[in-house]
Amino acid sequence: MGQLVVDAINPVMDGSWKSLRWLVRAVRWDATCGFCRARFGDTGWILRGSVVCPECGTRNRLPTAPQRSV
Repeated sequence: MGQLVVDAINPVMDGSWKSLRWLVRAVRWDATCGFCRARFGDTGWILRGSVVCPECGTRNRLPTAPQRSV
């Protein structure tokens, strides 16, 4: 059985601590799951195209041009 893949709702890349995260090639995403509507944050690699919801395990696709928080 495959894993459910949906579009994340309102994914925002957190721009704080940019220099430290850039050194480890990681970013923090804040998103709402497109399946169960749970709000969560996930730290992942820059080139990764999705994040996994901790509540339901659904893989949420991220946009190609992320919105950055200010």
